[in-house]
Amino acid sequence: FEVHKGNSCGGQLLGRQQKVIYYVGPDCPGIVSCTDSDVTSNYPDGLNYYVRGTVTLIYTDGTEYPFPDTCAIDSFTLIEAYCTDYGQLPRSYPCPNGCSNGACISSG
Repeated sequence: FEVHKGNSCGGQLLGRQQKVIYYVGPDCPGIVSCTDSDVTSNYPDGLNYYVRGTVTLIYTDGTEYPFPDTCAIDSFTLIEAYCTDYGQLPRSYPCPNGCSNGACISSG
């Protein structure tokens, strides 16, 4: 994935390679909150690769942007969304048993 500073806001998946590009810049309204549905006491950072979660950003203008965890086109790479001090970022994670419906497949 790539993070670019620019004059637009948000993220997108591009092309067959599922390249994730996120834009942050001066035209982005301020983020009021970032919540991650798969944050638990065991995963306080929300990086739970075996549970499909969704990060939701809420901006000062009231707009909500959901970013669900997704599988890359190779079916073995998870694009895990998580909250940071700057909003939401994606993290690529190689799933040893494959990826399905936005989560790594458990062994056995």
